Amino acid sequence: MRSIHFLLLLISIFTSFSAMPRALEPVSLQLKWMHQFQFAGYYVALEKGYFADAGFDVTILERNVKTSPVDDVLEGRADFGIADSSVVLQRLLQKKIVIASTIFQSSPLVLMSLKENDIKSPYDLVGKRIMYQRSVDDASLQAMLQLFNIGESDYTAVPHSFNNWALVDDKADAMSAYTSNQPHLYERAGYKVNVLDPGSYGIDFYGDLIFTSQNRVERNLESVQRFVEAARKGWQDALSNPKEAIDIILLKYAPKLDRKQLELEAKSTQNLIKESFVPLGTMYPERFERIAKSYKDLKMAPSDSSINGLLLTDYIEKPYKITTNVILAIALITSLVLVFLGYQVVFNRRLKTMVKDKTIALELSNDYLTHNIELLKEKNELLDKSKQEAEVATAAKSAFLANMSHEVRTPMNGILGTLQLISMEPLTSNVKQLTDQALVSTKSLLTIINDILDFSKIEAGKLSLDEAPFSFQSIVQQVVSFQMVLAKNKGIELVVQVDEDFHDLWQGDSTRVLQILTNIVSNSVKFTNQGSVTIKIYSEVEVPNQSQLCFSVADTGIGMDEEAVGKLFHRFEQADSSTTRSFGGTGLGMAITDMLVSQMAGSVRVTSEVGKGSCFTVSLPLKKSESETQQKSQDSSDKIEVPDFTSKRILIAEDNKVNQILFRAIMTKTNCDFDIVDDGQIAVEHILKNKYDLILMDIQMPVLDGVSACKIIKKDFSALPVIAISANIMVDDIKEYKEAGFDEFIGKPINIKEMYETLNRFLSKPE
Repeated sequence: MRSIHFLLLLISIFTSFSAMPRALEPVSLQLKWMHQFQFAGYYVALEKGYFADAGFDVTILERNVKTSPVDDVLEGRADFGIADSSVVLQRLLQKKIVIASTIFQSSPLVLMSLKENDIKSPYDLVGKRIMYQRSVDDASLQAMLQLFNIGESDYTAVPHSFNNWALVDDKADAMSAYTSNQPHLYERAGYKVNVLDPGSYGIDFYGDLIFTSQNRVERNLESVQRFVEAARKGWQDALSNPKEAIDIILLKYAPKLDRKQLELEAKSTQNLIKESFVPLGTMYPERFERIAKSYKDLKMAPSDSSINGLLLTDYIEKPYKITTNVILAIALITSLVLVFLGYQVVFNRRLKTMVKDKTIALELSNDYLTHNIELLKEKNELLDKSKQEAEVATAAKSAFLANMSHEVRTPMNGILGTLQLISMEPLTSNVKQLTDQALVSTKSLLTIINDILDFSKIEAGKLSLDEAPFSFQSIVQQVVSFQMVLAKNKGIELVVQVDEDFHDLWQGDSTRVLQILTNIVSNSVKFTNQGSVTIKIYSEVEVPNQSQLCFSVADTGIGMDEEAVGKLFHRFEQADSSTTRSFGGTGLGMAITDMLVSQMAGSVRVTSEVGKGSCFTVSLPLKKSESETQQKSQDSSDKIEVPDFTSKRILIAEDNKVNQILFRAIMTKTNCDFDIVDDGQIAVEHILKNKYDLILMDIQMPVLDGVSACKIIKKDFSALPVIAISANIMVDDIKEYKEAGFDEFIGKPINIKEMYETLNRFLSKPE
């Protein structure tokens, strides 16, 4: 009986100890700045018990301006710290720190200056006073300065005073700032600022991230993982409930910002974290490698230094595991082999009872069939793999061409726009001739870019054909008008012959029919130095109820041999290398022509003889139309009529400085009142304060992009015309912009004549 009582007592004591709450581990988190929404996730994790649930008693430390978060963690004054991509440089410099998790996918750090100081590019920083935190969060700023060959001797480095109004107090000409708050602070106080964003110059660094010491990771990896998970929960809560997070900041941490400023900072923070695009805390090792390479290329770290051990994932063991699927596959194969072997034994025993010759024949037949089946299976697998690789390659190529088109069109906008503006000024005949030559060359380059894009869309199967009535003779007149100047300059005759029975109205995609005829005629004019180019148009009926729009283009040019004709429609091909040197061209025009004809289920035939000329015959199975055409005739005149927009006010949102100069010149000629701002957020703020008749909105801008800004504006000002301006000219892009609320789209490089016509359509409407 006493033994039973003793046993019950032991059980009671054990249960009591088990029920005791677990002691929380005291840890400290060192912030990189003063209390604000930038650190909302950590406040929420503390206040809502996420840290406590993970076993931590956390103390959040505001920035100590006399030290840095990296030194605080390495010297034991804090267990965890918040920093930016500068920790990559610290690791390259052999400091034992480990990135536990990313939070901000983009860096908000920029250099800010008062607009009156006229600092518009990094080159303007030479000789200026620059205030920033050295070796704390200056990573992307140092990289930007190094990129423009601006060394420490080219400017005066001012230690950061942590005073938001240092620019107003004339303590510095430029200071490091966060796009999430300081620009808003200055704008609300009535100060206009310029911002130099490293991201605009290709410096793609992470923003805020959580780090700790390598010693702590090696000592207790599981503890670090628990802390990171709790912090991420806090951030997810803060992003989902920003108002509640702001209440906690105002009540518990007495920030220097008011509620309105915290709300603006919350919106900017969401754009920097990008939770809707990538999961919170996502880390890409390749991106850290690129950041490290940037430091090495800029001579900020030794070329042989390494970031091995920088990421928390470097310390997590990944032993090879035999999965259940592998075990099942081995078991299945073993079973099949055993079954097959058993079957073979029985089969062989039966075969012994048959005639020897027949047995041998059956065995040979069986082996032959088995071998063929395996070969067929292997070929099918290779075909499937090749098909998948081809699809991936085509998609990657299309994305690359679209991106390259955007990057090329952006600087071309400045070139073509400037040339158009110069051509509108009174010029001497010599200067006008040079300007006209530059314009022709620039438009030729743009035609090549458009050809590459068309080729990419056709190959990817993304080119759709419109269906509308059109006049083919009108298309012929346009092509002749475009080519007549070149033909006259070369002294050749351009002739059009129309069959008496020709039916002029057809149903189809007039733009692509125009492109087919233009490519063939321009090709003939290009390769003909004397004689003529003859366009003959007629129609045929091959089968009942199936009409054919037909035309031929015959020239007396240089002609081609059979080998050249055979590769005429191959991409990037011409007759030989001397043809390219003599006549120019990319070799894409005829390839695109062949693809367009094929997509219309038509045919193109070529006959040619060297030294005598070539003849192209095209047949398109289109339906005849009896309705009047709504086709618009293209005006071949390059003369630009400047409209008068006196009393009109226009807002232009464009972050590129070259484009701002261009738009300023274009708008000044119209006598309108206009404002130019650097991003979508500032554009929204201007709309709320001023009355505008029209908005021109760039798409890719910092802080708030054009699509997001348009959606905000259209909620309260649905009748206000908003026109998108972008170098993204793919059909899917334009469709997306119009679905987002844009009233019209203008592609870059800008054709000033077409831009004036578009603006006139909206601004000439009766109010």
